[in-house]
Amino acid sequence: MIFVQLRREYTDRDTGIIIVYNRVPKCGSTLLVRIFQILSNRTRAFTFRQSQELRHYRYSTEEQHTLVTDLVRYSYNVSYQRIVYEQHFHFVNLPSTSKNIFYYINQLRDPLERTLSEFDFERYIGGSSGAGHANLFLHPSLRNLTMDECVSTGDPTRCLTKLYGVYSPISFFCGQSSFCDDTVTRPTSDAALSQAKSNIERYYIHIGILEYIQSSLELLEHIQPSIFTGVVDIYLNVFNSGKVFATPNKYRHMTSNKTRSILRQLLRPEYELYNFVRSRFIDHYTQVFHRTPNR
Repeated sequence: MIFVQLRREYTDRDTGIIIVYNRVPKCGSTLLVRIFQILSNRTRAFTFRQSQELRHYRYSTEEQHTLVTDLVRYSYNVSYQRIVYEQHFHFVNLPSTSKNIFYYINQLRDPLERTLSEFDFERYIGGSSGAGHANLFLHPSLRNLTMDECVSTGDPTRCLTKLYGVYSPISFFCGQSSFCDDTVTRPTSDAALSQAKSNIERYYIHIGILEYIQSSLELLEHIQPSIFTGVVDIYLNVFNSGKVFATPNKYRHMTSNKTRSILRQLLRPEYELYNFVRSRFIDHYTQVFHRTPNR
């Protein structure tokens, strides 16, 4: 199995290394962001830049060009210091040059657990002023709906859509093509899955798995030690191997085994992508460390 390798010939200080974390929601991304913040302040090995765009996932051609221009300009302004940039958005092909090299990273989670977590979280941010921002997409009539109620009172596929507060992880790797769009329906076509897998193989130097979080961080350190050395130490000693954020219990609901079974069947495309990434992660980790990753 072949993995994306950093281009060592462009690691001098006249070349900007820009690592883009187009974070999939509810996959431990808040934990990673906090780790990157602390590491950047501690080591000064890279500049960590956070986007202010919270829900802008789809980009027009002009907006894609603007994103590239902004990142390249920022790289120049910080004298080509390494940059880690985070934002929730669907994959955009960012063209590398002799002056700026783009790489992607991300993290995934078991699709059913991610779906249930996001479903509850969207109701939290829709109904709590303390969540930091209002959910502008979730209709007020849906804010008290549980997943059990959603699945049992209509077409259960609707419960896995943006309208009901669930975003497709496939779109984050598939990109900006129309068949990747999850605005109305989930992108579950063979074309969408094929494009997502192709982009992963071509552009992502690392996709961690939340169920293997410590091992994922170990591999990230190995892949780019000049930037990420220290992420494991911060995870173990600052966050005590725990969560950074959890949806308050008031907004979390137990889901019946029947509902979970129905959703697991509906999430087959998402599981195909997850298992593809998980297999690549385990193979890569085993090649590097000569042992299997720990859950």
